[in-house]
Amino acid sequence: MKKLPIVLFLVLFNLPAIGQELKFEKTALSDSIAVLNQMQQLAKDYLQQSKTKDFVIEANNMYLIEILAGNYEASITTIQSLRGNPDNQKGHQAYIQFELFAKAKSKQLKSDKIFNEVYKMIFRDYLMSCSDEKAYSTNIFFTTYDAVAQFKNGFEDNYNNVSGQFITAKESINLLKSYF
Repeated sequence: MKKLPIVLFLVLFNLPAIGQELKFEKTALSDSIAVLNQMQQLAKDYLQQSKTKDFVIEANNMYLIEILAGNYEASITTIQSLRGNPDNQKGHQAYIQFELFAKAKSKQLKSDKIFNEVYKMIFRDYLMSCSDEKAYSTNIFFTTYDAVAQFKNGFEDNYNNVSGQFITAKESINLLKSYF
C-alpha cells in the first residue's frame, strides 16, 4: 500500500512521454512504395502531433515534413518564409530545388500530366525568369555535394535502429530528415 503513491506518480509522470510517441510499423526496406507510404504517414502524424502536443517544428525542418506529408502548398510558404531571412540566403536562392519540386508536385496533382513533364516546364519557366547571376547561383544548389549513397546509408541505419511499434518525436524527426 505504501508503494501505491509512488506507482501512481511514475505512471502520471510518464503519460506525457507516452503521448509523444508515434505509431510506426516497419516494412521491408526493399519495398520502396511501402516505405514511401510509411514515411508519408509518419510525416502526417508528426505534423498532427505538433498541433496537439507541446512541441514546435523548426521552419528548416517544417518544409521537408510538409513535402513528405504531401502538403506542397504549405511547404512553398514555409520555404519562402525561410528565404526571407537574409542570413539563410548567403547570396543564393536558398531551398529553390525543394520549392520547384513542391510546385511541380502541386501542379501535377491538379492536372493529368506526369511529374517529369510538369517539373521540366516549371524548371524551364523559373530559369527563363532568372538573371544570369541568379541562374548561376541556383545551379550551385542543383550540382553541389551529391552524396546519395551516404544519405541512403544514413536513412537505412536510422530505419534499422527503430524498434517496436512506437517511436518518439525525436526518433521521428531524425528518421524523416534522413529519408528526405
